[in-house]
Amino acid sequence: LAAASMKLFGAHAWAARMASTLPAIAALLAVHAFVRKYRDVSTANLTAVILTTQPFFFGAAQFANLDMLVAAMITLTIVCVADAAMRIDRQESGMRSLAAGYVFAALGMLAKGLIGWLLPAAVIGLWLILRGKFRLLFRLVTLPFMALTLLIAAPWFVAMHAKFPQFLDYFFLEQHFRRFTGTGFNNAQPFWFYLPVLQVLTLPWSPWVTQLLRWYRHWRGSDTDGLRRLMLVWPVVIIGFFSIPNSKLIGYVLPALAPIAFVLADSMKLWLDRVDTNRGLAWLGVSALSGLVLCAGLLGYLRAH
Repeated sequence: LAAASMKLFGAHAWAARMASTLPAIAALLAVHAFVRKYRDVSTANLTAVILTTQPFFFGAAQFANLDMLVAAMITLTIVCVADAAMRIDRQESGMRSLAAGYVFAALGMLAKGLIGWLLPAAVIGLWLILRGKFRLLFRLVTLPFMALTLLIAAPWFVAMHAKFPQFLDYFFLEQHFRRFTGTGFNNAQPFWFYLPVLQVLTLPWSPWVTQLLRWYRHWRGSDTDGLRRLMLVWPVVIIGFFSIPNSKLIGYVLPALAPIAFVLADSMKLWLDRVDTNRGLAWLGVSALSGLVLCAGLLGYLRAH
């Protein structure tokens, strides 16, 4: 994707970043549409503002590596499959959303391997189990769509193995299983590494999570459609999964940012409903402006170095 962009637009830094920037925009639009559909426009807008003014998301969307691409594919997969599950639960047809989810899972596999479908499957599976909707899983797993995933993803792996006979061993066994269970890879960090990282890189919004802790009983009790539970399960699975291996890189937890943005937005909405409107909007404005300043500062730092 980066090579195609540079072929089309020339060998410019911004062209190389298109493989990260465009998927980030696609994920942002999908999350906005999903939240707008199952909650309301104001929550969707606030989620988008929080997501785009986090230095973590903003910086990763302009960084020319694979992390944002696979994070966007995982995000799109979860959003599409969750939409399909909600539609089916309401006795509606969710086949289009489900097919799209399988397509994005295949693209996620091409971007980074097995986590492209493993992590969305874990998020959706745990979410449905916690909602007591385990039987819905059998409606979401279909042989035609599994074949579609293989049709999209498999040819590249087959072609690579045909040209490089050691490829499958290196890609799947070395870079998946040995890296996950081994201790000899780069950037060894303790189990709790991602918690302070996320607190810092999602400033200035991360302190608002205290509102979720304050209103959690009400927040959980009004979760009739399961959206809030999905948005809690999602980052827990992502952060928990990548906290297990000894090797930890910051970009691994990018797929957790979209649900975190929703949780923060929803928590702020609860708080705004209980305070003076002018005071609430002032705090919201200060947070958004601070986020813009941090993102601009990050951009300036990266360009200078």
